Amino acid sequence: MPELSIVHAEESQIPIISSVESTQHLEIETAALKEGLELLRSLEREPTGLPPYMTTNVEKCKESINKIFKTTFNLIQARRAGTITTDEHSRTKILLLKDAGQTLKRYLIVYHHERLNRIRKITRNTCGILGQSLKANMSKNEQTFAEKYYRLYIDFENDVTSNNGLKLLTNNSPPKLEYYYYRCKEDYGEYELADGNIIIIKRGLIHHMPKENAETLLRSGIVEQVHM
Repeated sequence: MPELSIVHAEESQIPIISSVESTQHLEIETAALKEGLELLRSLEREPTGLPPYMTTNVEKCKESINKIFKTTFNLIQARRAGTITTDEHSRTKILLLKDAGQTLKRYLIVYHHERLNRIRKITRNTCGILGQSLKANMSKNEQTFAEKYYRLYIDFENDVTSNNGLKLLTNNSPPKLEYYYYRCKEDYGEYELADGNIIIIKRGLIHHMPKENAETLLRSGIVEQVHM
């Protein structure tokens, strides 16, 4: 999962750029970056669920990125054409504009990536059944993604588990015990397992049991591990 530590960025670090020397309006309002920060804060406030999709904030960030790109492009062109001075001042403006645009892009990427990760998990846990309250918090694209993801997930599970009975939706944790096959090398009689079950140790028989149950028998040379 993407790190959300960027949420804690100090608002004082948000760049504010203005120019009184250029004919272009180069001021970048802090509002755009605040909108981006609020996207990540919404995820931080609700770390396990899916908060409402913030359409307004997303659109404002996208508009600001486009505006920053156009302003930066025009400024670079003006430097090349010699219509503004190619000093350190104008170079700094370009770098700050670029940093502001990249920061907004990162906000959008982290926001959407984290939401999709949560949607994947929720979809698996609910077997693809999304309630109306959950759908209300999702964008149309997210709802479409959830439906397609679950169909692909089920198809993959059916392909993988068609013969061995493994269910990815339920068997999603590693086994607590290691099971192996053991062949009996001699007649021993009844043997009690850790769970209380009784098995018969008879020469030639093969048992499938947890490793911890076979350790004593292995050390005694009564059984041997085999690969099936």
